Amino acid sequence: MAEALSVEDSWDDHDWTVAKVSELPACDFCEGVAGFDVEMRGDGGGWAFVCGECFADHASPKVMMHGLGLGRGQRLVCE
Repeated sequence: MAEALSVEDSWDDHDWTVAKVSELPACDFCEGVAGFDVEMRGDGGGWAFVCGECFADHASPKVMMHGLGLGRGQRLVCE
């Protein structure tokens, strides 16, 4: 029987800055194509699909300070 991977192994091997999607969604703020799924700024937070042009205006300060990653946001890559 194969040895099971620990949770730490699977987490360490995953790139938490990238999310693979079958199709890139539309930006939630303009007519563009979204390249990111990020936590938004503001009291309510929430998440949004944003294009590169809308990223700085709508990404949370946590994303702007620490970059993309688990709990902050991902760059969308079409598979």
